[in-house]
Order: sequence, then structure tokens, then C-alpha cells
Amino acid sequence: MEIRKITEESKEEYLQVLDRDEVEHIGRKYYRALALHADPDAAVQGAMIWKLVHAQKGQKTTAQITCFYAKDQEAGRVLLTEYEKEIAVEGITGSCFQFSRDREVVGEILEQAGFLLKEKKSRELIVTVDELSKVAGKGKPELSPNIVSIDQLMLRQFQKGIMNCLSHGLAGALEDLDTLPAGWFEPKVSCCVQSMGKVNGFLLFHETPSGKLAVKLFFACKPAGNQELLGMIRFAIMKAQENYPPQTQVVIRSYDEATDAFARKIFPQAENQLIIEATKEG
Repeated sequence: MEIRKITEESKEEYLQVLDRDEVEHIGRKYYRALALHADPDAAVQGAMIWKLVHAQKGQKTTAQITCFYAKDQEAGRVLLTEYEKEIAVEGITGSCFQFSRDREVVGEILEQAGFLLKEKKSRELIVTVDELSKVAGKGKPELSPNIVSIDQLMLRQFQKGIMNCLSHGLAGALEDLDTLPAGWFEPKVSCCVQSMGKVNGFLLFHETPSGKLAVKLFFACKPAGNQELLGMIRFAIMKAQENYPPQTQVVIRSYDEATDAFARKIFPQAENQLIIEATKEG
């Protein structure tokens, strides 16, 4: 068996077995990936992606598996053994992985590797642009002139806005927020609120390779407040209607209080899907 590290240069080779929306992230600061081959010329037997999650308030850094494929249980065992060696080098012992309930074989592989499995509600809410449109209601909403799409910003304004966000200790889903180029964010639906030329809030989306719009950051600081947060939601919904087909999926994942409030504001009665969470502590 041969273990390979998947790099930004080689990641396209694994699109047949890994989720392309996760493969995209290989090469980012906190992402890691491995592949298993029977021999150098053989097809892939297993592959996985994980990211390092740096908890605050003295808690331990953990490894969050984001994608996992194994041809069979033996491939899964070998791959997870190598994975645990890799994270140990970085001083990490805790792991977690969330996956759909229909992946029974994956669950068996993880249990054999010492993971504890439990059913819980996903933190992701997936809706469509059409569903968002119905929430927004009929007619064009009145929007504050201080709220604009990020493609209206100069690069320096955008970067200062990001630094303003980080100075408040907020990065949403993006621990590597300060390393991501402005072009990584969808430019027309992503928006910001300005005051005296200074960016005091963002609602940022990323368009995934599969065509989904994923909420990545929702933030506002004084003088912006709740009205501006609501204004950015209205703006984003309007721009999504204008620029994307009705069945485009929008992924809202609760990363912090702001994104959780965003999801509850739009769909207060929505029920998140049940998933399986696997965890392991060293």
C-alpha cells in the first residue's frame, strides 16, 4: 500500500472519489488530504480531507474530517491509521466527522477505528433561491444606499473591512480569512455595509464548484447594527434572485451566533436534517 499526500497540484486526480466542493479547499492554510493506492500505478483505494479547527478559550485544536472515501474496510483502516499519525505530528488527538445516515459502511469503518457515533441535527440548512424569494415577499425592497455588493469596493476597502472583522475576533467559517483573495467570494450577492467609506459589516458568500451559494461570513459592528444586518439579508436575497436560477441551492451553516441568527431569521420553522457525528478523543 502507498500513502500519498494530496496537494493543490494533484487534487484534480481525486475528483472521482471525493466531493469536488471539498477538493477545492486543498491547498488552503488549514486543510490536509491523503490518498491510498495499492501500488504507484494502481487506482485509488481510499482518500480523505480534513481541516484543523482551532478552538478558542484554551480548548484543544481538533481535526474535522470533511470528506472520506474507502473502497473497502481494509482500505479505510489503513487510511485512518495514517491519518492519525499525520494529526499526531501536529499535536492533535481529537477528531470529528459528520456524514449522512445512509453511509453505513463508513460508520462501520469509523467504529472499528475507535470513533463514537451518535445521531444529531446538522448545523446546515439548505434552501433554494426560489425559497428565499418567497421569504422576501413581493416587490422590490427599499435598500439602504450604504449597502452595496462587494464588487463595488476597491480592493483596499475590502481588505480593511476584513481586518475590521478580524479585530473583533470574528471570522465566521474561515479561520484563514486573512489569506483568502477577494475573488474567492461571490461578488454580486456578497455585500457589505459602509459608513463614511469604512466597511462595518459583511454578508459574504462563496460559490462552490457545484454551483451552490454558501454563506461564509455574517458580521456587523458599530455604527452598523441590526437594521444593517437585516438590510444585507434583503440585499443578498434580491441579488440572488437577479443573478441565479431559482433552484440554486443556498447553504447556511451555523458557525457562530450571527449565522445562526441569520438562519433562524429567514426560516424560523425549518428543521435541520439528522446526520451521524463520529468523534474520537486521543
